This record gives sequence, structure tokens and C-alpha cells, in this order.
Amino acid sequence: MRQYRRYSVTPDVDTAAYATGDQVAALQTIKVSTASRIGAEIIMITVLDKGLQKSALDLFFFDRSVTVAADNAAASFTDADMRFCLGVVNVLAADYDDNAANSIATWQGNFPIIAGDAGPTIYLAVV
Repeated sequence: MRQYRRYSVTPDVDTAAYATGDQVAALQTIKVSTASRIGAEIIMITVLDKGLQKSALDLFFFDRSVTVAADNAAASFTDADMRFCLGVVNVLAADYDDNAANSIATWQGNFPIIAGDAGPTIYLAVV
């Protein structure tokens, strides 16, 4: 029997303009289970854009904490850290639907993940 859970991540976003390829906020932590190791599948990601910017985003998922660039600096991952990358989800500018107050993008797919040896947590870097 499948169990579905909803997780929410709210990065602390800089008020200055971001350039393409910039790191958006700090590394985000998502606890995916209470078990020591867990397999899961991401089936949907929703991005709420309160500023109607509709920016394309690359969402890098890792099975452990890695070093990311400073907020609003060019994203750069070391080769050593990229060994722990579970994959990337691309949210395109064309994926957003907007209304007068905000815009929202929804990605749907089948993205299998497993938390690393450090515990039932995955990590998200937004670029």
C-alpha cells in the first residue's frame, strides 16, 4: 500500500535580483521518514512564486548535506559533492500559471530517491 506525504520547503530568498545559475537560499533539509534508511518517490513538486517572476529553477536533490554557494552567488558543486546527487528536477518558466497575485508551477513525474547513511533526510539545493 502506498503512503503519500506532503513536505513543504520555504527558502529564505534574497530581495536582490538573482542571475541565471545563482544559488537560491541555503541548502534545504527534508526529513522523508523516521526510519534509518528510506526509499521514496517524488511524484509532484509545486513551486509558489509570490512575486510573479516565473523563473526557471533547477532543483538538485542530494542524499546528504553538501556545500553550496552563498545565496545569490553562482552555484558551484564540487565533484566530491556531486557524487551524492540523486538527480535534478527542472522547473521551466513555461511551467507557471499565474493570476493577479502570484504564479504557480507544478512538476509531475517519477523520481525515485533514497536517503543516505546519515539518516532519513534528503537535501535540496535550488539554482
